[in-house]
Amino acid sequence: MGSVRDNQNGGFAGSVYLFEYKDGTWQEMQKIIGNDTTSGDFFGHSVSLGHNRALVGARTKTVDGVVSVVAVYVFELSNDVWVQTAKLMHSTPQLNVNFGYSVGLVDNNVLIGAPGSGNGSVEFFTFDEMLLLWNHTHSITTSDGSFGDRFGESISMSTSQAIIGANNDDTGSAYLFDYLLNIQQDKITAENGFSSDSFGQSVSLYGNRVLVGAPNDDENGNNSGAAYVFELDTNNSQWLQTIKLTADDSQSSDKIGYSVSLYADEAFVGSFGDDNINGGNSGSAYLYKMGTVGWSQSEKFLASDGSAADELGKAVFLSPEWAIIGADKSNNGALPVGATYIYQVGILFVDDLNEVKFET
Repeated sequence: MGSVRDNQNGGFAGSVYLFEYKDGTWQEMQKIIGNDTTSGDFFGHSVSLGHNRALVGARTKTVDGVVSVVAVYVFELSNDVWVQTAKLMHSTPQLNVNFGYSVGLVDNNVLIGAPGSGNGSVEFFTFDEMLLLWNHTHSITTSDGSFGDRFGESISMSTSQAIIGANNDDTGSAYLFDYLLNIQQDKITAENGFSSDSFGQSVSLYGNRVLVGAPNDDENGNNSGAAYVFELDTNNSQWLQTIKLTADDSQSSDKIGYSVSLYADEAFVGSFGDDNINGGNSGSAYLYKMGTVGWSQSEKFLASDGSAADELGKAVFLSPEWAIIGADKSNNGALPVGATYIYQVGILFVDDLNEVKFET
């Protein structure tokens, strides 16, 4: 869990906390920081975890005197201790490239978004197990990109395929790539989308299904937000929009779709601007399920101790066992230290006995 405001190595140097589920409870395993992080690095802006390896982006890392280059740190688990083993950099560090704004990790393959580089790019690194080195293999770019598209804003990947968001491309878009072969497979956009929708702000890939967030969609009021489900038509190798998801109680500025996570027949969607019983911008998250008659809203998640301005739903993650929601402005006393809420899937989602809250 990223904590970009952590001050251990200086103001807003940042850190990441790792937890594990052990003996029936969630326990803090370790706090990690980069071996050269300093004030203003915002280490922890992006994170990805896979087995015994973790990736961490530092949003405004200064390298060789160039500010906001951003670096991505690699950590490995060895003898129950997380150790930094590499720092991945853009091949040509430049101001505001945003390298590491988004990251993805599957096995020995890493995708790192650099949405501030021209129209944006995604850099592919792979780990050579013989030489024990990370190699930059190629840059992934779009066939029709233009300056400022922010291709690489969001990334979700499988063993060979990735969906990559470009939320500032006209009405917003998301691209499907075979990232191993560096082949663009498709480009998807929202039906009847508008230029301000930010379609592609968040993306999630699961098998032949993708989920794309558009937090500035105006379906139920200005910036109420939405998320779109697409399915692959295997006969024509095309991705087709199957449904636009909104909430039954959404309204202006809810920002539904700022974060999304997809697992099998369930879609999890964050709404950090939701004004509910916990107060203005306290935030929430919605679970949708695919059934015999299509998609339907199943649950709405609220923090049991939520309050105004918590922004619950800034980040979401769904697995077979857990539903996880980030609230990056949750208060501990008067200070917005942030919190993460974990719910156990398949028991009772919104029940105090099954809600675990972590604060740093």
